[in-house]
Amino acid sequence: VLTESLTAYQADPVWSGFTNITGMYLGDADAVIMTEVGKLKETLLALGKNLAEVTDLKIVGVIDQRDFRMMKNEMPVLANIDLSMAIVMQYTDENSNVYPANTIPQDAFGTIMPMDQGKASIKSVIIGQETIGNAAFAQCANLESVTFTNGVKVINNTAFAACPKIKNVSIPSSVHTIGQAAFGNLR
Repeated sequence: VLTESLTAYQADPVWSGFTNITGMYLGDADAVIMTEVGKLKETLLALGKNLAEVTDLKIVGVIDQRDFRMMKNEMPVLANIDLSMAIVMQYTDENSNVYPANTIPQDAFGTIMPMDQGKASIKSVIIGQETIGNAAFAQCANLESVTFTNGVKVINNTAFAACPKIKNVSIPSSVHTIGQAAFGNLR
């Protein structure tokens, strides 16, 4: 459990049968433990967070396309995102579009539309999912730092295209596919 919650868990009778409940420090970011997909907004609000003020976010647990959409559209100053402990679940939307599991969705924070731009507030991201979708971070003009964990296997077409502030990227040995213009310029 989070170190900040350790005492509450140890005192709760529901957990009395557990002999070893330990704390885990998740850093200075607003860490959110997700137990239900599609509920990131509700979880943050229940924790007393103002979506318009959250700049640093670490997600632990399950999320899906709805949560990515919410981060992109409803968190205007979100700058630093740690997805290394996030488990992306498959989701099928109302139009029967399927968003695969363990994949950062296409256009999650970016776009390949020439007249649009990606999420301008994003400065850094830590990624642990197997696949990064097409244009997931494309045209995120202020994205400077991208960190991949060893679980990343596929970086799809235009995933980080037109992100001029990215200067260096270390690609882990687990990556076996890098799509066309993954780090290229869209113009």
